[in-house]
Amino acid sequence: LEPTGGPTDAPSNVPSAPPTREPTFASVSNPPTYANTYEAEDQILSRADTRSMRPNYSGTGYVNVKKEASYIEFRSVDGGSSGKCLLNFRYSNASKDAVARLCKVRVNGYDAGELAFPVTDGWGRWEYASIRILCKAGPNNAIRITALTEKGPNIDVMEVSVAASTSNEPTASPSNPIPRPTYAPNSFGATYVPGDLMVPCDNGKLMLSKGLNCKLLAIADAPVQYFNGTYSADLMHKKADGAGVFPHPSGKGWYYVSNSEVPATAGGGVGTLRFDENGDLIGYQRNLFDTSRNCGGGRTYWGTWVSCEENRSKGYCHEVDPHTGYTSQIKNVPQGGNYESFAYDNADPDVEARFFTTEDSRRGALIRYTPHPDAFATNNSYDILNMTNGHYDYLVLNPNDNTFYWSLNITEGEDNAEALFSNAEGIDVHNRILNFVSKVNQMLFTLDLAAGTWVSSSTLSGAFDLQPDQLARIIGDGDMLYFCEDGGDNADIHARDATGKYFTIVRGDGHNTETSGLAFSPNNKFMYI
Repeated sequence: LEPTGGPTDAPSNVPSAPPTREPTFASVSNPPTYANTYEAEDQILSRADTRSMRPNYSGTGYVNVKKEASYIEFRSVDGGSSGKCLLNFRYSNASKDAVARLCKVRVNGYDAGELAFPVTDGWGRWEYASIRILCKAGPNNAIRITALTEKGPNIDVMEVSVAASTSNEPTASPSNPIPRPTYAPNSFGATYVPGDLMVPCDNGKLMLSKGLNCKLLAIADAPVQYFNGTYSADLMHKKADGAGVFPHPSGKGWYYVSNSEVPATAGGGVGTLRFDENGDLIGYQRNLFDTSRNCGGGRTYWGTWVSCEENRSKGYCHEVDPHTGYTSQIKNVPQGGNYESFAYDNADPDVEARFFTTEDSRRGALIRYTPHPDAFATNNSYDILNMTNGHYDYLVLNPNDNTFYWSLNITEGEDNAEALFSNAEGIDVHNRILNFVSKVNQMLFTLDLAAGTWVSSSTLSGAFDLQPDQLARIIGDGDMLYFCEDGGDNADIHARDATGKYFTIVRGDGHNTETSGLAFSPNNKFMYI
């Protein structure tokens, strides 16, 4: 996913945390530099043919990958001294059905991923599609690209850029650099077209909006393969659910922190994937253990993850610092429950910050927690949600005049939830506007925290016909609020703009499960689900 959102909402006045040792991950990091160009018509072809009828090709022609299972195999590809490569295919695809054509990429006999070739303006209009791979150092690599859809694209050239192993300076200049993404004709400041579902992925099990591509990163209960070809010592956790992304303090890369919605006896807790500044996967480890059915959660403004247990009357929430490894059960809820999601408001002029938690149950009140002032005075961010004597109150919506207030009486909050917003799920706060969803009512509630007013709207729209679940937002992309979906087959990823219009961003035709774990990289180039 390559939207170009604005800056993240990280504050400048974040309290400091005590120094602890950072988790250790294997890492690779070198910038790519262009090395070699390989003409497609000079390679080994199977059920594909060389043509020259279309204009503007290089060399003596191009290859028509004309049907499913057709392939081009590039031999003697030089992986440089590092083996870390970027493949850049010059292609055209002016198919009458206006659908992207999908190919599998294999490197030395191993699957390296799938690559979509979106529609171009004509068969003589050449564009670029790129994928990062790991190959062997030296000139003995075989790269095969095979059509997965009924027909494949026309391919003119494969350019290979390699990462330098001893220097961060480029060793060659690109003859045909990868073109920068162009802005799609929409108002969201994104380099993809929301709702224009044209790109098949994962063997057709997913349909992506035009301009997107996808890659499988990890499989439950299996080692995680890193970009450098090595594997994690820990197995990827099962039933990955709610998640958040956190920049690495060095500015080089980020963490994707993910819940495991299984019982403690089956490995419930939290696991973290570590990415470098290029978005390459370089590490994985488990962080939180012996918790049950960790479902949703949310970020704190000092850069930690809050993981909530959806464990009937026994669940609590836990703070996890992906950088230091710190974990602790926190005091944002007054008692055990079936908790779902977490958000904060640190723009209230009356207090330092307040914290909100939803509960996925018929009478689950929306809880507002205000820490004791002393919790903010220690200059230790871990104290904010851990010190005693904080204050709890509960949301009460007035349907007669669309105002709301916060009650000290939990029963009043539970009665109001049962009447208006049973089974609350995802929650988001931005610029003092709080959004949360009611799963069973299929409603989005929007609260103006400053004005004390609220409105609601249905989430039912087109393909968004199941239950709304987790929420996420790209700060600065036109107030697009993104939704996961639950409650049936073929769950999708949807988004709603500031005017109330809904778009389906990813359609999950072939996956009989909910969508979850929705989060965006700090540079807004990657969406994780």
